[in-house]
Amino acid sequence: MSDHLSTIIEITDTAIKLLQAGKTRGKTLITFCGFQEIPQATDEELSKILLKYIESTKIKPVNPIGIIPRQFVILRHLTLPTGQEAEIEKMVSLQFAKLIPYSKEDVIVHHRILHKESSGYTKVLLMAVHRDVATRMLKILQSAKCNPQRLAFSSLGLLEWLTYQNQQTNMPQDDSTMLVSIDTSATEICFCQQQKLLFSRHINLGARDLHPDGIAAFKDQIQLTVSAYSMEKIGSDIRRVILACALKEAELLRSHLEGEFKIPVGLAEPFSQMSFKKDLQMPFFERQGVSMAVLCGVALSDHKKMIDLMPHEISDKRRSQKNKQDWVKCLILLFLVILAVLSNFIVKTDRDSSYLSQLQKKVKESQIQVEHVRTNEKQLRFIERRLNPSSSAIDILRELYQLTPAQVSFSVLYLDENNALAIQGVSQESSAVNVFQNKLVGSVYFKDVTLQYATKRKIFQGELTDFKITCNIASKTKESLP
Repeated sequence: MSDHLSTIIEITDTAIKLLQAGKTRGKTLITFCGFQEIPQATDEELSKILLKYIESTKIKPVNPIGIIPRQFVILRHLTLPTGQEAEIEKMVSLQFAKLIPYSKEDVIVHHRILHKESSGYTKVLLMAVHRDVATRMLKILQSAKCNPQRLAFSSLGLLEWLTYQNQQTNMPQDDSTMLVSIDTSATEICFCQQQKLLFSRHINLGARDLHPDGIAAFKDQIQLTVSAYSMEKIGSDIRRVILACALKEAELLRSHLEGEFKIPVGLAEPFSQMSFKKDLQMPFFERQGVSMAVLCGVALSDHKKMIDLMPHEISDKRRSQKNKQDWVKCLILLFLVILAVLSNFIVKTDRDSSYLSQLQKKVKESQIQVEHVRTNEKQLRFIERRLNPSSSAIDILRELYQLTPAQVSFSVLYLDENNALAIQGVSQESSAVNVFQNKLVGSVYFKDVTLQYATKRKIFQGELTDFKITCNIASKTKESLP
């Protein structure tokens, strides 16, 4: 299962979160989950804390994935006058300078298509993160001996978490949903519909603010976010709200939001509907208000299809290295295949050569016996001919004389060494030829009687029939002789 394991790491202002999960039989299974509270620290100190935590948990960071928080990612919406993927790619590059306050070399940009309209226009969500942010995350993780394979976007992780929850509870995916993921000191608000992220926002209020004195500020920030979403006409009206939080205090916020928006507001724990390894000891997340929804969502997602915020030069370098490794593997496999074929050919050739030598030896041994058999066969045939002599020419002529009709006369009689007899002649009547042929067929002297031709020709006194009949002289027994 190690090949399918992934280690997801999220670093916030208050904690380092770590989750390890694998895919088995199409199902995501969490094998480790934990967090380490952190004070205000430098990047170097964060790497040391993470490394020490990993060593203390005795887990191996397999296929690490880092998470870029929402506050470091720029989101912009575009409406483009095309529906072609290639043209959308070009237009996004052209519109980039107008929407992002950085040069193209300083940011990592991705986009996702939200909706293709019947008018031919396409709505696109543009995502951009500054290269320094991605590089900083890479350095922190690499210094902790975790070389991340990908850098995921937190909001897309929450989208995957919401999609999974909807599937498990049979909730419709088409409804526009506001997901409020509450962490210890921050909250991420995502607007999702049809398994797509429409918009998201980060606010500096979290589980620590879920008390009567802080609920008003919390509600105001959420209301401002909803107003911005509605004014920009990013998507359809919100049909329901989901609060991702394990604290009981979230019930107070839920009731306030339900009264404010007049729509259903649900409360779900981040680990709801998730599967865990047996005997897995879970930290007390609910006491600190730590949310693992983002990490669960990344674990649930298809990593090959997820948006990777890794700097392009690193991705290209890794891709090139992987291609080289694949080529080396292919060459090694090809060499092994050729070696196996050659080995098999040599073994087969050696076996065939040995078998051929044995056959040649047996052939030589049998040649003497064959010659002896041939000599005996000749002697037997000689004796047989003496004991059972074939018909003489006089017998054959006498039989022909008796069988030949009066109207038939011969011009050629030819008997070859293989006892094949050819009879050519002429008949005054064509019917006499057929009579003659039938008599030959009925004779014990002849076999395989065949009429080669019978052609008529006119003469001054009438007409004649030229014919040719072939047959073989039969070997007669004494009983068959007349």
